[in-house]
Amino acid sequence: MRPREPTSKFDSPGDAGSEMGSAETAQPFAVSKSTETLQYNCGNLMTFEELLDGAEVLSRSGDPEVTGIDYDSRRIRPGYAFFAIRGEMSDGNRFVDAALKAGAVAVVTEKGAASVPSDVAIARVAGGRRALARASANLLGHPAEHLAILALPAPMEKARLLSCWSPFSRQVAVRAHL
Repeated sequence: MRPREPTSKFDSPGDAGSEMGSAETAQPFAVSKSTETLQYNCGNLMTFEELLDGAEVLSRSGDPEVTGIDYDSRRIRPGYAFFAIRGEMSDGNRFVDAALKAGAVAVVTEKGAASVPSDVAIARVAGGRRALARASANLLGHPAEHLAILALPAPMEKARLLSCWSPFSRQVAVRAHL
């Protein structure tokens, strides 16, 4: 098993050779070295309907295969779904054209985007941020369902538990973090 390079600024160099850090079990996201942003394209092909499963979809047309998602039109790649989210400073619906030029195959918006061609899939949702969260979970295989969390109130108890937990965690391939 060859060690992997840390995939984000949150990985510690000590994790590079661990069992959980192997290439076979690497995280389904990576940090772009040029922009330091997470790229949520795990290479999974998923239909637009599967991507939005569990989101509050008010209307939907089209069902292309989607390879990734993003809410920033500058990071859209061919095959991605673009989430046009309204913010305090800017409205993502203003960038739908840029996302389509970059190769987006689908658009998710809270309000109907009039500039979307008829051959592009579009979904109107009740809450854009919630739909993005649901789509992220669907695309990445619901990673939160595989987490085991143990909370301890006292800082000294955390350190003591981790010192006891560390040898055990190597045997069961579980990482422990403070």
